[in-house]
Amino acid sequence: MASSSWRSMLAVASCAVLGLLLAGSLVLRVGAAEGSYRQVVVFSEALGYVLDKYVDPLDAEPLLRGAYEAMLTSLDPESAYLTAEEIAHWDRAIAEGEADPGLSLLKIPGSLMVVAVAPGSPAAQAGLEPGDQVRLIEGQRAGELSLVQAHVWLRGAPGTRVQLEVLHPHRNFERERLVLDRVRRSDPPFALEVGEDVAVLRIHDLARLPSSASALKEALASVYPWRGERLLVDLRGETRGSVADALALLESFVQGPVLWLRDRAGATVRVAEIGGERWRWPGAVAVLVNGACAGGAEAVAAVLRSERGAVVYGERTYGMGAEVDRIALPDGAALVLATSRWESRQGSWHGQGLAPDVEVRGGSGPDAGEEQLRRAMELFGNAAKAAKDAA
Repeated sequence: MASSSWRSMLAVASCAVLGLLLAGSLVLRVGAAEGSYRQVVVFSEALGYVLDKYVDPLDAEPLLRGAYEAMLTSLDPESAYLTAEEIAHWDRAIAEGEADPGLSLLKIPGSLMVVAVAPGSPAAQAGLEPGDQVRLIEGQRAGELSLVQAHVWLRGAPGTRVQLEVLHPHRNFERERLVLDRVRRSDPPFALEVGEDVAVLRIHDLARLPSSASALKEALASVYPWRGERLLVDLRGETRGSVADALALLESFVQGPVLWLRDRAGATVRVAEIGGERWRWPGAVAVLVNGACAGGAEAVAAVLRSERGAVVYGERTYGMGAEVDRIALPDGAALVLATSRWESRQGSWHGQGLAPDVEVRGGSGPDAGEEQLRRAMELFGNAAKAAKDAA
């Protein structure tokens, strides 16, 4: 690239970076414009030296794109810089009907971790399981992708395929390359199991729950009352649902204003309210969560604790409670940026997660999840019996 050409690009990029810094303080949380401007000057100087003096000729455009990506992905797991290609793939997947191989992922340092696998899905048939790490998606390093980018490339039209490279820590760190079909999930989004003292509502896919909200309400009403009258909502490993999806579940338990969306200044942007006269679960309710509980599932736990006094069992949740906006850029790319956060009456869980009221560790091994559930059911049942005896 000619010197005058890359210098023109550098000037434009510097202005763009400065605008981002001054408008949102995306990289440096500085208060003065002068401080932000100084950092942009340093950035421009460093890039200029790299382009002028690096041993091999370089194209400025991919370097600048890498800087944008690093800036956005350093903010939180969802914020991202999306190229025009990624935007086109995202929009096409939505238009054609989103499908995926049946994986739920969360970002960890250097990788993306599998936290849930849909029963009967292509991912399950390939032997993937929670704890596996996705290292490549369509040839792209997963550790450099935000969750939004990962979802963009995992999902697509039904019948298409996605290429993955997976690391299996539980199989002596074996690496495996897979090509998985994208399919629409057809397994039930929830399951209700009635025990002797405690019923368990397992949420398998919060994102599909709105279409099954009536079925959920009927299922809950059909088992109440019975001898236990206590319900444990199991949200472990649930990452896919939004706050809107959470409200479809919560309408079986609460009513009125339950969540508040606030901007960075603390001003209320939106209030999530559940209205209408309808049947709601009248018995005691508790929640089971873990570190793979994120997004809308965290909203469910937060609201049930604040509005119904639900005891939260398990482990601290992931901490994903922001609303993200897609902001178009002039070259066809876009920013996906967290611009506001959700709060219950007890505050926000974004960034730090929800701490459990009673810690119940998951442990390791193939039966660790069931043991954690059994222990939470036992604690919930004993606490309810103790309260009844005291009354």
